[in-house]
Amino acid sequence: EGSTYKSKLYLYYSDGERNKVKVFYANTVTVPLPHDAVAPVITVPGDMAVQATIDTGKVVTYSVIGSDNRDSGVSVTCTPSSGSTFAVGTTTVTCTATDEAGNRATSTFDVNVTYDMPTVNQANTVSTDNQDPDVSLTVRTTCAAGAGESLQVCLPLRNDF
Repeated sequence: EGSTYKSKLYLYYSDGERNKVKVFYANTVTVPLPHDAVAPVITVPGDMAVQATIDTGKVVTYSVIGSDNRDSGVSVTCTPSSGSTFAVGTTTVTCTATDEAGNRATSTFDVNVTYDMPTVNQANTVSTDNQDPDVSLTVRTTCAAGAGESLQVCLPLRNDF
């Protein structure tokens, strides 16, 4: 790989009697470029914070750009890839840009997925052991369930007896 230069060379010969002959010589020269030792540039998004609507995580998309001072064919790979489901918690995404000469640049960013379990306040009536129909005990509880799931936990609220 290199740059191609075309040159023209004119030579003049004289026979000493004022007779000149013009000779044309054309040549194509390929000059090799110096070895590409410069890594590409990779641009990743800043750290991301997203809210999941289910407790198994959230699909996250992002964009990463790779560029190079000599090559137009920079390949970029990221793990986990854009469009993957990210689990609740913090995941570090590692991206690598590789140019045509094999030079690499790596960068990372964090994706923090949060999930807030919905809270449902519900009043439950609990009957007592006595036979008096006019006596009942109401206990207020807080119940939590994941989205689309049946009730998981119900606990009495403090000082609610």
